[in-house]
Amino acid sequence: MSIGDLLRRGLAAGAAAGCLAAVWLLLITERSIKAALRIEDARNALAQATMKAHQGHVHAEDELVTHDQQIVFAVLALVVVGALLGLVFAVVYAAARTRLPGYHDTTKALALGGIAFFAVTLFPFIAIPGNPPAVGDPSTINERTVIYLGAISLGILLVLAAFALDKALVGQVHSGLRTVLVLAFVVLAGTGLQLLIPNTPDAIQSKDFALQGNLSLNASPELIWNFRMASLGQYVVLWGALAAFFGALITRKAEQSLTADRETVSA
Repeated sequence: MSIGDLLRRGLAAGAAAGCLAAVWLLLITERSIKAALRIEDARNALAQATMKAHQGHVHAEDELVTHDQQIVFAVLALVVVGALLGLVFAVVYAAARTRLPGYHDTTKALALGGIAFFAVTLFPFIAIPGNPPAVGDPSTINERTVIYLGAISLGILLVLAAFALDKALVGQVHSGLRTVLVLAFVVLAGTGLQLLIPNTPDAIQSKDFALQGNLSLNASPELIWNFRMASLGQYVVLWGALAAFFGALITRKAEQSLTADRETVSA
């Protein structure tokens, strides 16, 4: 299969995976986001009421971008990012196919999807998990972004080092023992790298907020946990669907090519 065929299938698989991730965002992640935004709105209302009581007048600023507009942008971004990831996925698959575990293209694609999820999602998530809108100091966003991108880079380097170790052990030890050694390396080296990553500058702290009606002005641990799990699940859908769609597409193409070759020989 040519690289052009792989890229086209990667693009299609990535766009489809982005659509599924967008559905997850709308149905699952959005619940936690809306709950966090209600807390944030209540805080702002309390702050404005306090300022008004002391100053007599508060000028409310209109939102530059509404939440509905943000949702539309997020959905479009997921589809576009999914398509771009599909292109990268196809290139990496073409380069690493012979080194991936599995017996055919479908299992190899799923293996690559799992590896990509670990390197660029799970590893940085462990180091610096995301928080819902009601949690966090906006002034630390640049520092948090640098830490997050650094964690992604370390996750990718860890995977590359694991592949290099696996290649070096080929012919030296049995395949089963080789797998155990590589996994042990990933666990030990990954733990060490996690310890080297700086702590988030926006750690969650207990704050004394009043209650407004029945709504607490402090994001609960349950809300934070639900948001993080929903966000992580969104990327599970993205990478899992990308790998599954890509594997199915290239397997179907390979089967069609094999059938055509047989028909040519028969003729």
